Amino acid sequence: MLTVDAVKKQLPSRNEVSFALDWWTSMNKSAMIAFIDYYVDHNWLLREVLLSFDEIDGCMFSYFES
Repeated sequence: MLTVDAVKKQLPSRNEVSFALDWWTSMNKSAMIAFIDYYVDHNWLLREVLLSFDEIDGCMFSYFES
């Protein structure tokens, strides 16, 4: 996992970023969450930086389980 300084170096100098939050429960009932940053670089390429990826307590997702 990247350090905070390494992540900061990847991000654009201006505040032109988009953040995404994604979560899911795996087949073995492990709940995962990811926080992702997206931006377009100076060459017009879409970039993404994974800021966080963690396993969390599955009970908070019980509402979404079938």
